[in-house]
Amino acid sequence: MNLTREFKFACPVCHQHIQCAATSAGEVMACPTCYQKLVVPNAPSGNTTRLIIRAKQAPKTAPVKPQAETARPALSRKSLFGLATVLVLVAGVGILLVSHFAQAENSGTLKASPPITATTPKL
Repeated sequence: MNLTREFKFACPVCHQHIQCAATSAGEVMACPTCYQKLVVPNAPSGNTTRLIIRAKQAPKTAPVKPQAETARPALSRKSLFGLATVLVLVAGVGILLVSHFAQAENSGTLKASPPITATTPKL
């Protein structure tokens, strides 16, 4: 003998009558006819087996959006300080090299290389 109380309800889309156990109330299921997801309604109280309850469509879940490329985190003060230090050092070395070569050129310690002349081979 089956002690599980069953009741009928209708699909809100195709109106198909569906028989279900009262313990399934609140669960999401697919209609066997139109396959729409629906929420099983609460069973009617008492012996009102002639009453057909209409189910509600299950809420549609929002589609999962692919995660956008994550933005790079902002630079911290420590990394900004390090970057500034490196830039100052590179600029300082550049200034020293330019001034060194300018002094060497003015004092004559840099010797100019002789001009390159093109010669034609003799046959």
